[in-house]
Amino acid sequence: MAKSKLGESSNMSSVDMGGSSVAPRRSGRRTATSISDDEAEYNEQCAAVTQAADSSTDTNALPPLRVDVGATTMESIAVTNWKSGRVSSRTFDLERVRQRQLKKRRRDSESMKHDQDESPTPDIIKESGTPVPAIDHLPQEPNEEQSESEKFRESRFAVQTRIVDGKIVLDERSLFANYRDEEQQAHEQRNWEVVDEREGDQFVNSASRSKQRRTQRWSEEETERFFQAISQWGTDFEIITRLFPQRTRREIKSKWSKESRQNPKRLDDAFTRRTAVDLKAYGHVAGVDLSGPPPIIEAKASSEQEAQEVQDVDQDDHATSHN
Repeated sequence: MAKSKLGESSNMSSVDMGGSSVAPRRSGRRTATSISDDEAEYNEQCAAVTQAADSSTDTNALPPLRVDVGATTMESIAVTNWKSGRVSSRTFDLERVRQRQLKKRRRDSESMKHDQDESPTPDIIKESGTPVPAIDHLPQEPNEEQSESEKFRESRFAVQTRIVDGKIVLDERSLFANYRDEEQQAHEQRNWEVVDEREGDQFVNSASRSKQRRTQRWSEEETERFFQAISQWGTDFEIITRLFPQRTRREIKSKWSKESRQNPKRLDDAFTRRTAVDLKAYGHVAGVDLSGPPPIIEAKASSEQEAQEVQDVDQDDHATSHN
């Protein structure tokens, strides 16, 4: 009887007040959770700091256990420590190479600036009105010291021909390269350039063979000239590119896109306000001669006009022949 009452009570406990069945609660053992080695090390450090805090009276000398939310920024927390591991000798070699490259860039920039200062200014113009070409555009005189034999010297590996019985035939001996010709080899080695290559100087990546050069920032003076060119030439980027010898058409187009996003009002004003074109100033900057009268461009005559002119000429010839 007791067993039946126990079974009835268990069946009643599996049904709630709404009549739906409820799974009976199972009793199980709680499994012990394990922690990682890093967490265990962190706990040991916290315990050591707590023990040191209990035995010391100077609380400012101890490191904080918690981060100050009000005074700590994400920038101070998210700092990557790149200087990890043992430093090798290549690290110092790369640093020396980087310093040499920086010095070379400074020397190149100074020499380029010096060359630009020595170039003719817009005020230096001939009396005839023809702009003075830049130094790079001046025709170079041929080197008179170079002899004719050096000009027309051919490679020692070129295929040779010979005449046999009045016919030109191929010399089969010239098809094989003779590397033991010490005289010719010594002559070629005189023009060789000795290059000292080291492993630390080899910086090769995906952009090493790329023809795309690094884009330089636009100065305020260049930006002002860009807006003046827009007022004169509109969106003819090919002509505007000639006004900026150090920049490409792609850079001019990128400058247009950038200004249309950042300074749309100024760009619209420059495009709407059209100014007169100064061909002399443009020819001086672009390095072309635009002096003299403009060429006369005539429209090509239509086929009907040409046929009529030919017919008139034929009639005149026929009339003169009868006379």
